[in-house]
Amino acid sequence: MPRYFTFVVGAAVLMLLSESPTMNKIFRQLTLGAPQHGTRRGLHIQDETINLKEDLVKAKPENDPQEQPIASMHDEKEETKKPTTEATPSPTLTTPSPTDATTAKNKPASTESPPKDSDDEDDEDDEDDDTGKFVIHSIVENGENSLPIPPEAALGTTEKPYVAETHYNNGTLPLQDLFQGPARPQFPKHSDHSNEANLVFPNHDSAEAVCRIADFKLYEELPHNFQQLVRCFSWWQIEQNKNKTPVLYIQKYNSNGRANMESIHAMYQAMHDAFGVRLDVDVRANTDSPEVHVDAPWRAMDVQTKTYAMASSEHAKTMMDGVLNHYTPDNDKRAGCPAATKDKKSKPVIAFVDRKDSKRRSIGNSQAVVDKLHAAGYDVHYQSSFHGMSLLEQIKFMSEADIVMGPHGQQFTTSLFLPQCGSLFEFFNRQYYSPNFFGSMVAMSGKHHFFTYEGGETTMKKMQGPRRTKQFDVSVGAVLQVTEVMVERWHSCCAAQAEATTIMTKKQGQQAQTKALLRGGAAEPVPSVSTGNPAKPLSNNKNGSTRSHDSNELVIHSIVEPKKGGWLTMPPEAVESTSERPYVAETHYNNGTLPIPFLFRGPGRPDYQSRGDRRGGDESKLIFPNHDSNEAVCQLSDEKLANEFPHNFQQLVRCFSWWQLEQNKDKTPVLFIQKYNHTWRGKMKNMDTVHATYKAMQDVFGVRLDIENRTNPDSPEVHVEMPWRRMYDMTRTYAMVSSDHAKTLVEGMLDYYTPSNSKRAGCPADSKSEKPKPVIAFLDRQDSRRYIGNIDDVLDKLRKAGHDVLYQPSFKGMSLTEQIKFMSEADIVMGPHGAQFTTSMFIPQCGSLFEFFPREYYAPNWFGSMVAMSGKHHFFTYEGGTPLLDKARELKLYNASAEVVEQVTGMIVDRWYTCCAAQASTTSQKQQTQVRTAPWIESADPTSPPSRTSAPKIDTTSTDKEGEGQDQRNEFIIHSIVAKKKGEMIWISGEAVNSTREKPYVAETHYHNGTVPIQALFTGPGRPEYRTRLASRRNDESQLDFPNGDANEAVCQLADSYLYHEFPHNFQKLVRCFSWWQLEQNKNRTPVLYIQQYNMTWKDHTFNMDSIHAIYQAMQDVFGVRLDIENRTNPDSPEVYVEAPWRKMSRLTRIYAMVSPEHAKTMVAGVLNYYMPSNGNRAGCPAAANDKKSKPVIALLDRQDARRRKLANSNEILDRLRRAGYDVRYQPSFKDMSWLDQVKFMSEVDILMGPHGAQFTTSMFMPQCGSLFEFFNEHYYVPNWFGSMMAMSGKHHFFTYDGGDANVDQTRGMKNYNASADAVEQVTRVMVERWHSCCNGQQQENERHKKEFVKLQPAAMKHQQEEEQVKALLRGGLAEPVLPLSTGIPAQPPSTTKTSKSSSQDQQDKFVIHDIVEPEKPGWLMMPDESFTGTYERPFVAETHYINGTLPIRDLFKGPGRPEYPSGSKNRDEASLVFPNQNSSEAVCQLSNSFLFQYYPHNFQQLVRCFSWWQLEQNKNKTPVLYIQEYDHYSRRKKTNMDLVHFLYDAFHDAFGVRLDIENRTNTDSPEVHVEMPWRKMYQQTRTYAMVSPEHAKTMAEGLLNYYTPNNDKRAGCPRNGNNQKSKPVIAYIDRQDSRRAIANSDEVLARLNKAGYDVRYLPSFNGTSWIEQINFMSEVDIVMGPHGQQFTTSMFIPQCGSLFEFFPRGYYVPNWFGSMAAMSGKHHFFTYEGGNAKVNDAREVKLYNVSAPAVEQVTAVMVERWHSCCANQKH
Repeated sequence: MPRYFTFVVGAAVLMLLSESPTMNKIFRQLTLGAPQHGTRRGLHIQDETINLKEDLVKAKPENDPQEQPIASMHDEKEETKKPTTEATPSPTLTTPSPTDATTAKNKPASTESPPKDSDDEDDEDDEDDDTGKFVIHSIVENGENSLPIPPEAALGTTEKPYVAETHYNNGTLPLQDLFQGPARPQFPKHSDHSNEANLVFPNHDSAEAVCRIADFKLYEELPHNFQQLVRCFSWWQIEQNKNKTPVLYIQKYNSNGRANMESIHAMYQAMHDAFGVRLDVDVRANTDSPEVHVDAPWRAMDVQTKTYAMASSEHAKTMMDGVLNHYTPDNDKRAGCPAATKDKKSKPVIAFVDRKDSKRRSIGNSQAVVDKLHAAGYDVHYQSSFHGMSLLEQIKFMSEADIVMGPHGQQFTTSLFLPQCGSLFEFFNRQYYSPNFFGSMVAMSGKHHFFTYEGGETTMKKMQGPRRTKQFDVSVGAVLQVTEVMVERWHSCCAAQAEATTIMTKKQGQQAQTKALLRGGAAEPVPSVSTGNPAKPLSNNKNGSTRSHDSNELVIHSIVEPKKGGWLTMPPEAVESTSERPYVAETHYNNGTLPIPFLFRGPGRPDYQSRGDRRGGDESKLIFPNHDSNEAVCQLSDEKLANEFPHNFQQLVRCFSWWQLEQNKDKTPVLFIQKYNHTWRGKMKNMDTVHATYKAMQDVFGVRLDIENRTNPDSPEVHVEMPWRRMYDMTRTYAMVSSDHAKTLVEGMLDYYTPSNSKRAGCPADSKSEKPKPVIAFLDRQDSRRYIGNIDDVLDKLRKAGHDVLYQPSFKGMSLTEQIKFMSEADIVMGPHGAQFTTSMFIPQCGSLFEFFPREYYAPNWFGSMVAMSGKHHFFTYEGGTPLLDKARELKLYNASAEVVEQVTGMIVDRWYTCCAAQASTTSQKQQTQVRTAPWIESADPTSPPSRTSAPKIDTTSTDKEGEGQDQRNEFIIHSIVAKKKGEMIWISGEAVNSTREKPYVAETHYHNGTVPIQALFTGPGRPEYRTRLASRRNDESQLDFPNGDANEAVCQLADSYLYHEFPHNFQKLVRCFSWWQLEQNKNRTPVLYIQQYNMTWKDHTFNMDSIHAIYQAMQDVFGVRLDIENRTNPDSPEVYVEAPWRKMSRLTRIYAMVSPEHAKTMVAGVLNYYMPSNGNRAGCPAAANDKKSKPVIALLDRQDARRRKLANSNEILDRLRRAGYDVRYQPSFKDMSWLDQVKFMSEVDILMGPHGAQFTTSMFMPQCGSLFEFFNEHYYVPNWFGSMMAMSGKHHFFTYDGGDANVDQTRGMKNYNASADAVEQVTRVMVERWHSCCNGQQQENERHKKEFVKLQPAAMKHQQEEEQVKALLRGGLAEPVLPLSTGIPAQPPSTTKTSKSSSQDQQDKFVIHDIVEPEKPGWLMMPDESFTGTYERPFVAETHYINGTLPIRDLFKGPGRPEYPSGSKNRDEASLVFPNQNSSEAVCQLSNSFLFQYYPHNFQQLVRCFSWWQLEQNKNKTPVLYIQEYDHYSRRKKTNMDLVHFLYDAFHDAFGVRLDIENRTNTDSPEVHVEMPWRKMYQQTRTYAMVSPEHAKTMAEGLLNYYTPNNDKRAGCPRNGNNQKSKPVIAYIDRQDSRRAIANSDEVLARLNKAGYDVRYLPSFNGTSWIEQINFMSEVDIVMGPHGQQFTTSMFIPQCGSLFEFFPRGYYVPNWFGSMAAMSGKHHFFTYEGGNAKVNDAREVKLYNVSAPAVEQVTAVMVERWHSCCANQKH
């Protein structure tokens, strides 16, 4: 009988016999275990306590630690013993020490505990052993279901903690308090609301009891999720719902997957498996059933209310026993009371669960605690953490312990599963007090709960810092004393439980005898009540075959789909199988098809004409909504797994079936991918294959791809779902309308990609041939999870049985085409279940797929439905157990039974012979010829496997070299690839396809002048249009009309595409925009670059964005282009759009193009002359004509730091070229080189070569007559990419290609490859000759122009001199000499930056402190030229100066509540502003919803602006409201800063009465202002922190400081005597040792400052400090210095006259960030910068850097002097 039954029955009997004094005593000890005070509901007692010394250890002998009295359950007291030092082996848990946590699970339990020797202990240990000094208080629940915080708790310390036991009133809550929502039970009017029997249940007529989980930010945390699950379980257990189907509705399951979701999913699975709960994920199956809602009361942690609660404690027992009996029915290690009633020698199992693998709250002295417990005679199992343990393992652990202790944390979520009479003992560090959390859980499940608390006043807000404490110590003495109490409590509780069981047994015996006498017979013997483990429940499976274990005969079961295509039921035998005797089966689907209405959804889904037609299922009566359309559109589902190849392919086969329907055959097939960008970025590892599948649909079947936007929205589309969850429901995952559709798909792709493949497997064509063999392949997963560990044993077994097996370790690195080819070359494929079988539908007819499933991973429906759909066979083995897919699928490796695999393979081979024989017979009958079967067909007998001769193998190696050993030099023909179709397309020739790596295809590309007509380059409203049709036919661009003719701007808008953030793709568009601005019609207009969604693309992919940002900056600096970021400055000017033709990469069309080659030259010359005007290293033609001695500069640019397409034989190529006499520069990669460095590199080489890649994006900056030479690996053919760039800029382009059909997406990821050194040498020779001839032609042209110029110059000079003389005479003076015309490089334009102040000081000893001054009109802080030249030893040192740190009201706020000037008024005085909220009682400020919302510094930028809004005179009497639109969503994204952000919100609420509107506006009538988060201005050097008035900053700082630290006497600031020169400012140095950008030479800096007489406080970092501690720290210092970082976010709390001093590493220049904060709050700001071009995104990631100690010392002296003078002025 289950153990809990004894407790339940015992309690019932005790209630019946409660009048007995003995029974009263037993019942009291059974339920409470110790005297309690004020147990009546509503009574609040916290003054009465239990004195342990007087009440519990009164009879303890002084000299005998072995003797200890235990409270007896009899009227007479019995002497019992305390746990002795002769520790018996723990029956359940091992006892390793904390120092050996890695072997904790496997180390055996100690049979001896260390003897307690008081002589060896020091005085401190003796004090800890004073068990009488701690008082164990009782914290009793009050009438509001809360645990009050006693005043004495705050007085606790680490050495003398507050110790208490919690007491809840049975751990339950009324039904109306537990549930919300439409199904919440209600009391009728005028009924007794105290009697729950009067409740009316809205779902009384429903067959379901539905409980919905709340969707909010802590949903993904296991403890908070479990709070809701126990309430839902209680809902299903209520008497009114017991006969209903329990349903758990999870509204947003997909969006909340996080670190704990595996455990949460396991708990959902447990509800499903153990209690039959149906899981409705994302969508309700039956919306007619009203549901209840359960909240996760995580905020109840603050008010100490119940977090875990049920309607009845019996529900908790049911849940605990149900889960344990289902998953661990035979666990003989379960803890609990002993079987013997008076077994005094038995001991409770004690476990210490630490948090060593967590970031916070681990126990620092855990070793000392465990040692002390061992010395006291307790066997304690130490578990360092629950990290890496599944939920079931955690539950099992808890069920095997009676007493669990440790620091408070989520590892106690499963403490519900502690046995009866058990205890939970938690340790709380200082100011972190939440005993209600798990105290309510153990109360709910009938256990005891103790805790220690280190004291301190606390609230929810104050807990945020302490909860992140890394580790803390616990009082050893307190732990020892409470453990003693818990052990005694366990003994007394078990004794009471045993006595109650005995009474119940006697009572049952008496009742049985009475019934027997009444029946006239003898009484039946009463079975003894077992107190051990409950028996294993009977299986509830009704069907399934069995097999005998007495023989080795293999039985292959049949898993048959029901008649109406649905679930493959799991037979009981499958669960009971093992690894040695796995379950073997063959799946059988009804032809693998589904009806049309089942496969498709959406507006285009066909429907029946009438109900009768629907019942009959006559698909000929279906009506197709798209019958009038010329398109058949299929839309893919947008789900989180849409980017996984197997899940994506599920949808594609359904779409293909849609296009193949008879009604759609004449329509254009369209694939609509709604959110392609999102899925591509989400998971790249499968997207190459997914993209290749899309490409195959396009190439093979002419499918049009509508990416993100529908070309024709009028055609109704069908939607296909991604049934990935059906893997768990065992339903069909792959399906089509007809199996013929699958054959069409297979044959079409094979014939297109491998048309002449002679290695295809399948049945033999010649019936007279010798008996053949099927081709067998073993496809493993060695590069992934779930691979086969004993693969050698399996292969040996198969080969000894005569099977020739090809072994493929994995499909990693193989393209989609290669995977399809592999499958088509095998008849039988076997291996562990996984994504590698997605292409198994390409196995030939009569083939089979044979899958191996490990224990608890059962999903034969997955690829079983695929092979059924395509007409093949499917077999599998399963190692047993109840399926736990999410856990088991993560298994690293497992073994397959070699014997079973060999036997099943023999049967599969026989199946192949039989199928082929039948196929041959059918073919013969169709040909109406005599059946002539081959000998092997006639003898095909399934019972007798044929003889196994050698079978053909699948050859995946490359073909032999042609002409191997011959000298291949000078054998290469350099082909000419000429663009066709009006200079657009280039083609791949047959020679290119047939080439090899040893004999690559070599060619030169030729475009028609590299230009494109205007209309082909641009789209959008600003696109020019021809005036007449004739002009359009003739492409007469002089007849174009420009829509922006009246505008003064030429606006070009970049397309917003997912590849927008890739530098090469972005540059494609920029060159087109540049060509737009250079058109004659636009030359006098302001060039504008409009970037519509700059923020979005920046955040998604940042590694190229520095180069893109540099290009934008170049457009601005060099050519005066205005950048409109996200918002148009002037929306009236019509813009043109430029697209990124990245897809044309595969179509071999022109990628880079301009209207005129002159535009490219203008762009190149402008950038080079602006940024590097005096570069003497520029390459190019020699000055003298026919200079044969000069050589072109040659460079090999590799990709060694890239992940793909690296050159493996670069050394061989360099050696070959150098031996041939060429001086070649080798550049491994462009990694860490800025865009300008790349441009400079290109301008210094004439001939550039290397593997194709993004490093060639700047190759247009090569000099004239230069050449680019690219190497393409096999199947990767895109010479149009940079070939079009070279043509556009007037250079030459060559390439080599290793052959094969072009399949770009599959081969672009090749890691490395070799290039033919022979071909490289030959092409280099051609390029050098081309360079010489080009330079000679250029020199001759220059000479001709020079002669013409000389002829014309005298007349021009004479005319110019005459004009100047006339002007001079008119002025009355002499004419100025006329300078000759220059033909050299134009001079550098004058700098637009402000010059810094000069100094006559010796630069070797002192640094010049420059002034960075904001312009008069608030704007950018310009970056001076001197800052670029700074170094580590001589950094750029400066002070920032802002205009009072404020901004006008209209610049700070946006939105409907933004103040406006009166209509028609020219007065721009802010006093005349009209406030839209003037009639409102609220001043509402809405935070920007941006991806950086969760970053504390960025969030704080907005909050200070909001505060300034509330402080305006017009808003002072209004209620301040902070509206946070999407708080939950962003708090999940990054939790590291959200504690600080959340505390900030609470601070504004507490200190200034701000109301927080989270996600929903309380009053929508009040117009709100919006504040933006100007984080991008970090790069533009504009103001990031700003307010309307500096007084607002002072009000904010003083208000918060006075609220949180009112009596802080350590605040810094000026001395009371302003001229007190003896006083010193408080100086602090805040480092970032726990983060990036830490200072490597901090010791040197501190030593130098100390030597100079400065007392400096050093703080390694702010990590682990709360927000209050940070503002408190800032208020206690006058001068703060350190590396730039978010630790300075609270620097506005530095006192007046203070200074902030920041250190910036090389390339990281953002003094505006906290410089604007210091200005806003009236402080000074200094910084040092190590120079270089600002590359913020790269430089911000630097781990360590040095700062100049002399510079720090000098600036510190200036700041100290500034402090003294400021304080003196302040005093005056």
